[in-house]
Amino acid sequence: MSILKLNSIKCVMAMTLTMLVANFQIAQAETIYLTCSDSFGTNKYTIDLTSNTVNDSYNTYKADITATNITWSITTGRNSAGVSDTQSHNIDRTTGIDTFNLTWNMSDGTNRPSAPRDIPCTVSKTAPATKF
Repeated sequence: MSILKLNSIKCVMAMTLTMLVANFQIAQAETIYLTCSDSFGTNKYTIDLTSNTVNDSYNTYKADITATNITWSITTGRNSAGVSDTQSHNIDRTTGIDTFNLTWNMSDGTNRPSAPRDIPCTVSKTAPATKF
């Protein structure tokens, strides 16, 4: 076999290996699974550090994710009385506390914030069980 042919085979193999490694790294999302509970209930969140999103099993939200915080907000549509709400989450990654703020957006344009709640969170390295 000529040296040129061997070099071509090595080049193709190297390119194939590089593409496989690149595709594997793209497919591997860094994910954190959190359970946050207080006297009002329990919420489970899937945090995707690669796409900067939070999923609460109902919807996926864009999040601001840093080394120390995970922050996102949800605003609901207005109900028949013209009231909506904004739910803001700020999870401190050093303490594991979700500081939750709820603000009622009234039909007259005023906002009525409730007192913030500090909700402790625990982390799991595995995804929560599913029925399907």
